[in-house]
Amino acid sequence: GATFVHGFETIAGWELLRGLRDTGRLPVRVAVGFMTGALGGGRAGDDPAATVPLEAELAAADDHLFPFALKGFLDGTLGAATAHLLAPADDGSGAGYATLDAAGIAALGATARARGWSLALHAIGDAAVRAALDAFAAWPAAERSRLRPRIEHAQLVDGEDLPRFAALGVIASMQPAHCTGDRPLARQRWGERDALGGYAWRQLLAAGASLAFGSDAPIEPCDPRAALAAAVLGGDPDAHARGETPARALTLDQAFAAATRGGAFAARVEDRVGMIAPGFLADFVVWEDDPWEVPVERLADARVDETYVNGVRAFARRDGAV
Repeated sequence: GATFVHGFETIAGWELLRGLRDTGRLPVRVAVGFMTGALGGGRAGDDPAATVPLEAELAAADDHLFPFALKGFLDGTLGAATAHLLAPADDGSGAGYATLDAAGIAALGATARARGWSLALHAIGDAAVRAALDAFAAWPAAERSRLRPRIEHAQLVDGEDLPRFAALGVIASMQPAHCTGDRPLARQRWGERDALGGYAWRQLLAAGASLAFGSDAPIEPCDPRAALAAAVLGGDPDAHARGETPARALTLDQAFAAATRGGAFAARVEDRVGMIAPGFLADFVVWEDDPWEVPVERLADARVDETYVNGVRAFARRDGAV
């Protein structure tokens, strides 16, 4: 069901994708963000100019495969108890730690802006999210508007920081499927903070933020239906089964917008992909099951009949990939 993805890659990953595209074996569009710290083995704050052959990559770019961002890492994960928190976790697992200081984040931002690219900052804990927002606040406003910096995951956001996404023009790049599997651990570690600012798609949207939904594959399956279902169920199918509507739940219209137009906007290609409209590229999915008609608990399994990219059929359910 996917026609366009954002992929964070090493140089080797870019070359692999380029080879697939050049031989007609890349069925979807890919916007590539280069992962810093993995570029030639350098430190996260290093200037990747020596390892990103910029002119060659831009010359090879087209609407099917193109670079658009650098990615940096500000903390660890919920599961490893390394997400950087403003206050220690409720279960005694600590407050995590920062993996990049303010100077390192600023250096990444300068590198990204010099190349006309966005900057995507991995931030799970509320302290890491705040550090990312603080760094983006130092960018010239015109550069934030033009390049659309983003925070990856933003799994815990302090209430004071919710409105800063919209105020600064920072995109919340989130993966709703994480929330479903994380429910028990997030409640245990973050307690009341999880209820107030954990996986806060609805709160961020209400505060005016731009959402871009994805899967975080291979951590989660690369299946847009799972993200849609998780968002509509508020990441808590058990609560839905009890007849409750979790506070973080979105409408299907809102979830679809984040998974389509939101991703296109984040990659600065909203003028040609992300919706079906005159003048846009012919990327679309033909559903056998209408997502707006199936019961929400079946949304993750709604059947896709065909997928088209640039008007060419890339998938057909009756005979698999074509």
